[in-house]
Amino acid sequence: KIDAFVEDLKGGDFDNQSIVVFSDSRQLIDLLEMELTRLGLSFNSITGDVTGDARQAAMEEFQAGDVPIMLLTRAGGEGITLTRASTMVRLVRAWSHTVHRQSEDRVHRIGSEQHENITYVDYVVADTVEEAQLIRLNAKEANAQEVLRDADLLKMLKGK
Repeated sequence: KIDAFVEDLKGGDFDNQSIVVFSDSRQLIDLLEMELTRLGLSFNSITGDVTGDARQAAMEEFQAGDVPIMLLTRAGGEGITLTRASTMVRLVRAWSHTVHRQSEDRVHRIGSEQHENITYVDYVVADTVEEAQLIRLNAKEANAQEVLRDADLLKMLKGK
């Protein structure tokens, strides 16, 4: 996944966009950090062990456009706004659809006019459990939407 992402990055697939890379795996973020450093590419990381001041500084540098790539783990992604990102990449998904929605919310906020749209890129390895995971996550989302629609309908009926 790291090789594929770096190949896409070097190949111009992201066209000098501001990119946020999420991974549920801290080890994968660490490996990506090493590769980006080796290539001399500028990035910041926010993981669970980053202090409040360093976390704020990393976020501000990204938001100001000083750093084009932000790497995040789920632990590092709470309460962070990264609306400068025009592209969000997922290297490893969690099993929770809510976590994915929250990660998307880091780059897309209501009222943000940074971009007309955001490109979401998932790196999924063929013939692995990840394919089944995506199917399961989509099914969970469909079930959640069905329940929410039912709840909205009940509220409307009670209001009459």
